[in-house]
Amino acid sequence: MDLDSIAETLEHMQESRDAILGGSRRVIGLCSRAIMSVHGGGVDEAAQMLEEARPLLEGMRSCAHPRTAQHLIPAEQEYVEASALLAVVRGGEIPGIDRLGVMPESYVLGLLDMVGELKRLMLDHMRAGRTGPALSVFDTMDELYGRLYRFAAYDKILKESRRKLDVCRMVLETSRSAITEEVRRQDMVRAASGHGAGSGPHTIQSGAGDGI
Repeated sequence: MDLDSIAETLEHMQESRDAILGGSRRVIGLCSRAIMSVHGGGVDEAAQMLEEARPLLEGMRSCAHPRTAQHLIPAEQEYVEASALLAVVRGGEIPGIDRLGVMPESYVLGLLDMVGELKRLMLDHMRAGRTGPALSVFDTMDELYGRLYRFAAYDKILKESRRKLDVCRMVLETSRSAITEEVRRQDMVRAASGHGAGSGPHTIQSGAGDGI
């Protein structure tokens, strides 16, 4: 038994793990601040933070060992969440997995986490009286859940996917209630002011369907 070789392999794994965990703290910090900046209107600042996080992630991947790669997931997950939120706020498409360069697990879990941030964005629009943008954000949430809910079947492999999907469903339904009530309130205000309420009170229907 070549114990020296085994010790050398384990030493490399330990070094890989330590490097990933150290880098993860920096990446997660940058991405968390980017998310806060997005909600505060600092879109350019958020983009700059994500640009700073990207090479850090690439460096972490380069030193990852097959047995330590799973430690990349928390940082990649946060990066996906922040990048996707920024794209939605900018009115663009959510970036794909190839563009972000993350593992499949990180991509799915990051998008699931983003649903909560979208609710916050929707409520911010509602408080500012921007019902149109609020409805658009809700539609994004609804479509995203419809595309992601099938991953509950892989909960044993994709850890916490079922729990996160349960949270997403609750977030979606409370968001649906909030935006429906706001649309109805505005219909009543328009009716009372003599402008009419269009086709009458609105109800936001579920669009989750069977996904894709």
